[in-house]
Amino acid sequence: QLTLIGRFLSALASTLTIPLVFLLGKKLWNPHIGILAGLLFTFTPLSIQLAHFYTTESILVFLFTLLLLAIVSFWHAPSMRLTAAIGISSGLLLATKNTGYLFIPIPILILLVKPKKIFPFIVFGATTIMFFFLASPYSFFDFSGYLARSRYLSDVVSGRLLMDWTMQFQQTNGLFWIRSLLV
Repeated sequence: QLTLIGRFLSALASTLTIPLVFLLGKKLWNPHIGILAGLLFTFTPLSIQLAHFYTTESILVFLFTLLLLAIVSFWHAPSMRLTAAIGISSGLLLATKNTGYLFIPIPILILLVKPKKIFPFIVFGATTIMFFFLASPYSFFDFSGYLARSRYLSDVVSGRLLMDWTMQFQQTNGLFWIRSLLV
């Protein structure tokens, strides 16, 4: 039954991403681009595949799209509400998957450029940490274990630790595996 619940959550996250992609396209360009972006996202094979399997990527894509929408809205009209929305989505991204760390520089850069005040950084940092904690408390309660698991995953991704499922990428082009880019 857990697989069915997971698949439902993946499908729900992917489905909820569609209107976010539309809104993002509409905010950045116009409603026609929003519709086109939503349709392209909807019918992209990877998007369809992720929606049908119990993976965290569909949740990650939803949260990242939510983060981008909050950032674009903040860019047009900065407010503490939007700063908190950026922090909430950042905290949930961190709690969803370790690769969530890759997205954190985006809001930091926006907060450096746009308001040029310290208070938005405090709001962003506090909401990010609070929602990371609320969604993944054991990352804090067992911090040494969390760091060990993060190092393990980093070693697998970088190629320092070879696993059966990563050996197929040995000696391949960097387009197919990040290790070639790091060497």
